[in-house]
Amino acid sequence: MALARNIVIASLALAALAACGRDPDAFYRRGNLAYSRGETMKAIGLYTRSLMLKKKFPEALTSRGLAYERIRDTGKAENDYKKAIDMDPSYAPAYNNLGALYLDAGNYTQAEKYLDLALKKSSEYPHALLNRGIVALKTQDAVGAIRLLSRAIDLKPDLALVWFQRALAYGELRRWSEAVYDLDEFIKLQPRVAQAWFDRGRLKFHSGDTVGAIADLNKAVELRPGVSAYHYWRGVAVYRTGYREGALEDAVKAYTLDNGNARARVLAGDIRAADGDVRGALDEYEYAAEADPARSEFYAKRAQELFKKRSR
Repeated sequence: MALARNIVIASLALAALAACGRDPDAFYRRGNLAYSRGETMKAIGLYTRSLMLKKKFPEALTSRGLAYERIRDTGKAENDYKKAIDMDPSYAPAYNNLGALYLDAGNYTQAEKYLDLALKKSSEYPHALLNRGIVALKTQDAVGAIRLLSRAIDLKPDLALVWFQRALAYGELRRWSEAVYDLDEFIKLQPRVAQAWFDRGRLKFHSGDTVGAIADLNKAVELRPGVSAYHYWRGVAVYRTGYREGALEDAVKAYTLDNGNARARVLAGDIRAADGDVRGALDEYEYAAEADPARSEFYAKRAQELFKKRSR
């Protein structure tokens, strides 16, 4: 999921177009409209023209940086954000976007630095609070993440991603019911995101709600049927209900989609063993060992346990 940039664009994208002439603000508005339509290169050109006409225009620099990010030119994006900060050190969105850029790159030290600066400039800035909360979560500070993300929710409850990230933080602390609640809120805002249904399904499974888990995992598979992990976890949940045939179908689908999914092989092996298909089970454990040689001893032990059960 995309991180939260300041969308200077959003409030202006639908502004009525005027004849530009030499009006930098008119070029800027046209750039915003082009960006909102997905015309990224056109937007970059329009932002550039606005900057040629107006020396101090951090909004245009920040928006052009965001456009550069869209075309994966992170070097130019970083440069524009830094220029915007130099141009106006009080302009918080440039700090936020630069921090988010570093966060995307996994540079959490720099991300924290610039997001803290964004919050110093504007303490009630929900996008910066969200991104700073993600940094806390990425650096194993789930409690700090929840504090920051809760502040963001108080300020902007319709910012969907903040609910998703706080759910992840609650999940890290094994606070399943609170995580499920946050994913409920996220799904209300973004019902077509398969990952949210998948994560909520796993949380329900861990909390003992197998029926609810299967319903959510069904939705995840419906939205994105080609994801191995979705089939694997649905197979796990279905297996818990005792419906081995359906569970096996999902396990086989999971490793067909991803031959390296050793867990799906083990699940299939366990189901085959439960059905009395010892040879099939041993084959699955052998395939699992090939896919995940680092845990080959675990799979060998699984096979040994099966032989012991058979000999009793």
